[in-house]
Amino acid sequence: MVELPTYPWQRQRYWINQTTLIKQTEQRTQSVTSEAKLTNTDKHTKTPTLEPTDWRITRQQLLAASTADRQPALETYLSRLLSQVLGIASSQLDPEQPLVSLGLDSIVGMELVNRIQADLEVKVPLDYFAGLTISQFVIQVLLLVEKTEQQIEKSEEKEEKEITPKAGSAAFKSVWIHHLQSNSEAAMRLFCLPYAGAGASLFRAWQEHFPSSIELCPIQLPGREERLGESPVTRLPALVEQLVPQLQPYLDKPFAVFGHSLGALISFELTRELRRQNQPLPVCLVVSGCRAPQIPDFTRPIHRLPDQQFVTALKQYNGLSEDLLQHPEVLQFFLPILRADFAILETYFYKTEDPLPMPILAFGGETDPKVSCSNLEAWQSQTQTQFSSVFLSGDHFFIRQHIATVASNITKAIHEFNHRNSALV
Repeated sequence: MVELPTYPWQRQRYWINQTTLIKQTEQRTQSVTSEAKLTNTDKHTKTPTLEPTDWRITRQQLLAASTADRQPALETYLSRLLSQVLGIASSQLDPEQPLVSLGLDSIVGMELVNRIQADLEVKVPLDYFAGLTISQFVIQVLLLVEKTEQQIEKSEEKEEKEITPKAGSAAFKSVWIHHLQSNSEAAMRLFCLPYAGAGASLFRAWQEHFPSSIELCPIQLPGREERLGESPVTRLPALVEQLVPQLQPYLDKPFAVFGHSLGALISFELTRELRRQNQPLPVCLVVSGCRAPQIPDFTRPIHRLPDQQFVTALKQYNGLSEDLLQHPEVLQFFLPILRADFAILETYFYKTEDPLPMPILAFGGETDPKVSCSNLEAWQSQTQTQFSSVFLSGDHFFIRQHIATVASNITKAIHEFNHRNSALV
């Protein structure tokens, strides 16, 4: 299985409910148990509990179930399948347990992929979703089976809209801000924005590389992972306008902002909008894999290209593996988000303003074909104070191989700058 690391997706948690398929399985179990009791001549002998064996479902059976019943039926199926291929009891599987922690090696992983493909007729890039929990993995597989979000019943879409929390409520804010590890004692927050096509789950593995004094708060943008049902934003001003009110309740502590590629550009304009609104400002802006915003991009826009040409253009970033490209049913989930994100990049218009009052730390890849050293160093003109840059081996997605190094440099920088700011107060 070829690793597909560029655009990870995360799904929200769903609890298991009874379904028609599950009830049928229980009925078959009860029938088998009753027959065993009838053949037992010793009424004092206990009949052993039999595990249901007919738990497998096909793609047709799953799609024939109601929309509400598909999720729990699929969760039961995948839990039993994981139990079987791993050789552990299904009762020992925690829905919130990451797949990567189950000890899946390449052989077991391939068996799991092949079994799912045989039963559900979809190719699941397991390595790509290994960082998700079991519950989140279920959602991703279900989306692959259903093909597109448009197949969800209109009545359910209407119901979702009716119960969507109002802006400003705690429930609504949690849609935007992810807490990988809740830490009320943390002295600082680090808001993280991903590159094009990615979601907040990109930063799942980052928390362990930061001290407990820094709380990681990845930002989940509309249209991806558990926000897949929302329309993605295609213009940067509109995105920043929506994001600022969601951040305000979290600005009660010193904070920094990090973004890679598209995320860096969003971070920059987010910081400038906070300044315009006289909101608290980050102690440090950390940008990665992104040319300075004042440098125009003269490459040909790609977000309006036909699918095949669009995918060809994306290959230049070395972000799409051949395995992903060979499975259109998976790629179709990524293309709308990627188009929207590239629309943000390609329609961006830089407006001259005063340099920012906080330091800027910039990361770059030594062999990044899209961002040259000089283009990265040009971020220096966007700060009134200190600028520093760090170049690491790798191409545009160098941060995947250097999480620990990036985290160490960010930690050192924001602690230093925060201490300096505190001394000036």
